[in-house]
Amino acid sequence: MTNSEDARTLNRRRQLARVALLKRRTAVASVLGFAAFFGLAAQHVVAKTSSGSTASRARESSLSASSASFFDDDSGGFSFGSSGTIGSSSGTSSTTSPPVAQSSVS
Repeated sequence: MTNSEDARTLNRRRQLARVALLKRRTAVASVLGFAAFFGLAAQHVVAKTSSGSTASRARESSLSASSASFFDDDSGGFSFGSSGTIGSSSGTSSTTSPPVAQSSVS
């Protein structure tokens, strides 16, 4: 019986050593993954801040230079004219350019 007990304790020690090694590997992998994620997030913030300030200034100056006009800026009311277009009740169409869809893509 001593032989089987020795085999059991040896087997148990091997299993505990494997579990301990697996726990260490998991902890190291978690720390490295978190550090990589944190580094990527910090790099993204720094890149966004350094390039975003000049891009936002250029965008603001271009937006202030050309003001957008909408279809109802010069119309007297919101009714359909005889031609079927949206405009004032007299049926005249506006002479401004059509509205442009604006989107914010980052």
